Amino acid sequence: MWINDLAQRIGEPSRRNIAQEGKKPMIFLPACYTITMLFELCVNELSRQSNFKFSRSTFYSILTSDTCNHIRVKSPKTDVCETCDLLRMELNSIAHARRYQEGQEIPLPSVSLSNHLFLARTARNEYKQDQKLAKDGIISHFSFDYSQNLVLPHKSSQPGPFYFYSLRNGYLFGITDESCNHQMNYLIDEGACNKGSNEVVSMLWHFLSKLSKKRKKHLIFNADNCVGQNKNNTLMTFFAWLCLTGNSRIIEVKFMIKGHTFFPF
Repeated sequence: MWINDLAQRIGEPSRRNIAQEGKKPMIFLPACYTITMLFELCVNELSRQSNFKFSRSTFYSILTSDTCNHIRVKSPKTDVCETCDLLRMELNSIAHARRYQEGQEIPLPSVSLSNHLFLARTARNEYKQDQKLAKDGIISHFSFDYSQNLVLPHKSSQPGPFYFYSLRNGYLFGITDESCNHQMNYLIDEGACNKGSNEVVSMLWHFLSKLSKKRKKHLIFNADNCVGQNKNNTLMTFFAWLCLTGNSRIIEVKFMIKGHTFFPF
């Protein structure tokens, strides 16, 4: 229960793996956590509630059991946030100094790096709260983003001659309905348009035109911090126009912290 609760609080859902029916979606804990660190956190928290004790090997066996096999610690290679990377290096240097420089005053991590983790965790908690409200039918909650460009024809094992050809590229834009985890994808040829704010507005307008009037009363959108596509006057003016024309009553746009803009799909 403690491991699952921790994953719900600080974990991030997988961007790549879609859970099979009957299985839980993968959740990744930040790469700065190690098995030993998780074990010590668990022991410290549970010791306040009871005198029950267990070993690190017991904790590891529970973490890797079928009950928790959907929870993993991120590899440092996949944790791409540069701010978290700086914090991890500072923590490693502090741990090294405390081990070999006993009796000397060791500086704590900078406040800005610590605040980054707090803000990222707060944004993730708010995102999960909006998800719950959407599933209860109180609001309509959507997340949207561009995927990596698709090369057509796409093959997992590229034939040799393909290396010498200029293959066709396509843009993939997805909008996920957080209330039911359904996603609408837009596949566009790179020669037809750019990946700018005008294109984002066009696809959002097409998506919203398919929604019932009841679902458009209170809209919440989650997006990343890309200025050219999402965080700009064009998109904000579009949302203001939707409210002024009576298409919606309330529209909230929430931008995730840079480096932690991971959505379930």
